[in-house]
Amino acid sequence: MIGDRIESGLGLGLCATREFIDYFGDSRRNVQILPDEIFNNNLDIQKLIHPGKQIVSFDSGKDGIYIILSKRLFGKIFLESYQYIYRQCETIVQITNENIDDVEIATSGLLFTTPSDTTALRLNCECLLRKGKKQSILFKNYYLISSYLTCNYEKTNKSSCLYQYFKKLNIWLIDSFKTNTRKVENDKDQLFKLTIITCLESIVKHPQNYYANNAIRFFMSNACSLPGINIQSLLNTITQKTNESTDYSLWKTYADCIINLKDNHMIFYREEWNRYAQEKVELQCQVELNMESLRVIFNKCYLQGEYSSSIGPLLTSYTINKVFGFNSNFIKELEKSIKLFEEKYDMEIDCKNGNLINYKGEIVDLNKDLVLRDKFRKVLNIKTVFEISKRET
Repeated sequence: MIGDRIESGLGLGLCATREFIDYFGDSRRNVQILPDEIFNNNLDIQKLIHPGKQIVSFDSGKDGIYIILSKRLFGKIFLESYQYIYRQCETIVQITNENIDDVEIATSGLLFTTPSDTTALRLNCECLLRKGKKQSILFKNYYLISSYLTCNYEKTNKSSCLYQYFKKLNIWLIDSFKTNTRKVENDKDQLFKLTIITCLESIVKHPQNYYANNAIRFFMSNACSLPGINIQSLLNTITQKTNESTDYSLWKTYADCIINLKDNHMIFYREEWNRYAQEKVELQCQVELNMESLRVIFNKCYLQGEYSSSIGPLLTSYTINKVFGFNSNFIKELEKSIKLFEEKYDMEIDCKNGNLINYKGEIVDLNKDLVLRDKFRKVLNIKTVFEISKRET
């Protein structure tokens, strides 16, 4: 029996893990892990628990289906999954036709609780391959991993292993579409849109998410070379989320996705795609540039940069302008704004240390003048971008 060799004294099966995995289906779920005291004492949560169950799941309508569990149950899922996979010291479970479903459940539990477990990832992939990489199974895994990447647990949300797996699942799904009919191209387009939204939601949950930003670059680079993908629609999706964010790393990703349309500097992501794909992508960008749409994006970034406390919008507009040349006076306008501010207040902006220096050479205490502080922060961004431009010329 599969459970006979579980470590003595614990006697854990896969009950909690199986209950958890069974809540996933044909869409991305909003997974929330709550502290035990909140989960156990919140009356609204307790009312939603069905008899004999330990997890809350409900359809919120607009925000989709939620899966809510306690930190204690999260720990139990780890214990069950770990003991199932690692039976005895240095002994890993072997996949057979009889236990393949249980191995898949256990590895899915481990990928949620310890997403850096490469053995669990390998076994989970092996289960998928043994089942023939059928499209229905690929989508099931796709929705599971996308749910993990947007959960509120930082180690899972920011997992390099899970993002690498997510990339492969997207590649295999694209390969699973055998023909290139209009319907298939629309299905591919919808898949890419959901994928980009997943990455963006991951960043919203945990900003400065390196692997989520890298994944956006990967998918946007390859979207430029796959037939039927609406690049403008994907850019609009990123634009909307970026405009709501002060996350510099997301703004940098946004700029990279735009300038790649012209300079093809993200070609190495297409080379990575082709290592795993049956349907190879063209290494050159296949998108016809819509200069008017790009100009609109540039103008919005520029205007937002003048009022934002984040350097992201202004630096993005500078990067776009450097490649596309929408405003030949861009640098002169930055220089003019800096000069007007410094002359008006008879002060100098110290970009290196983020300080405002008065005519005596003293650091100004901006907490005593909140209006000046707000103005300074905006002009500090302008001067920082201006200094960057000088270094690059």
